[in-house]
Amino acid sequence: MLYSAYLYERPVAIRYPRGEGIGLPIDSSFQEIPFGKWEVLKEGSDITLMACGPLVYTALTAASNLEKAGISCSVVNGRFIKPMDREVIVNLSSLSRRVLTLEENSIIGGFGSGILEVLSEEGVIAEVKRLGMSDRFLRHGSQSALRAELGLDVEGIEKIVRQWLKIG
Repeated sequence: MLYSAYLYERPVAIRYPRGEGIGLPIDSSFQEIPFGKWEVLKEGSDITLMACGPLVYTALTAASNLEKAGISCSVVNGRFIKPMDREVIVNLSSLSRRVLTLEENSIIGGFGSGILEVLSEEGVIAEVKRLGMSDRFLRHGSQSALRAELGLDVEGIEKIVRQWLKIG
């Protein structure tokens, strides 16, 4: 991501999240990430999980667990917040017609709100639920405790998907 930002030759902001990274292997050579293009990590037909930042890996784990229960999930790495990848949003939302957005920031005016704007502008009809921080003060705590409180952990994501699809 940093290499791609360097090549872009315009101002770029990279959010460095609190806590630890997932520990992915480092490629021997830098790869340019196409600017504004999201990454579809898994394709499914029942629901689409669109996440940004560290919640991408949480979404992948939840999708893997849900698949064992017969729930087919797409998982998207929304690695660019602006510009949003309209093509991925429209294509996957049209396929599943249910989108769950996951973000570690305020849902008001955030990642999920941007997805709703794209769907509205493109005339795509889909049910969308946003998971993130509501407009309230959060108590101090560890990342894992706060994610659990907000339903942004694997169990919370699985629970909302099952309730939404009325399964289990």
